[in-house]
Amino acid sequence: MDNIYKIKKVFKENFLRELSDKEASDFFNDLLIQSKLELSKIPGFTEEAFQRYFSNELEILFSPKAINKEILRIINIIGIESLENSSKYKRLSEMTDASCLVLALKKLYAEEWMIKAQDNPDILLVKHNADSFNKKPFDAVALEIMQIPERAKKTFSQDIEKDIAEFIRDKKFNKRYGEKPHLLIHFNFNQMGLKLKMISEILYSFPNNPFHQIWIRANTDSTFRIMNISMVYPKFTPVQIDMLKEQHLLF
Repeated sequence: MDNIYKIKKVFKENFLRELSDKEASDFFNDLLIQSKLELSKIPGFTEEAFQRYFSNELEILFSPKAINKEILRIINIIGIESLENSSKYKRLSEMTDASCLVLALKKLYAEEWMIKAQDNPDILLVKHNADSFNKKPFDAVALEIMQIPERAKKTFSQDIEKDIAEFIRDKKFNKRYGEKPHLLIHFNFNQMGLKLKMISEILYSFPNNPFHQIWIRANTDSTFRIMNISMVYPKFTPVQIDMLKEQHLLF
């Protein structure tokens, strides 16, 4: 597939945006430069190997900063309320959730994962492997995204942490994936007062968990300044990101 056509196709599928040939060409050239800069850090890198990689199958990946740029572009056109309520932008919503997880991974492990939207599971996270360019230049992690809507919360009892854990189990544990993926859950409702560690403990007690890790994206800060991304399986690891003070995490 022609690279320019593929880039235009990816932008249309992910962001519902038509790129001009020039925009697609500029994106490809920037991608080429940035990829070469990153891959040249891997032992065994050669110009010949780099050209061979790009001549095979071009993977179009997005950083959190690139995704944020597209979100702001859409908000400026249709407004944030329309964006949040429109099913047309489901894929962008999934990429946004994935970018939040990527920021948490960078804070925890100093790793920079790029994002590719796909189907079943929803997202592929990719980073370059620092070992050898000749053997395996990239690592990849499959990520399933699950959003719990407001209407689901209305069915929960006072024992909301137990109900949330059971909702996750009932919706996702019986599905089968080609490889053992990670799961990221985003609550589309007010999460003030939720005991995330309790949800973690309940999830850990369930048998037949098909996921390598489970993460929860929740807003537990009344100012909306602190983003909470917590690993809840196989252990509880809370990560908080101050969106004003930790801009250095964005790449």
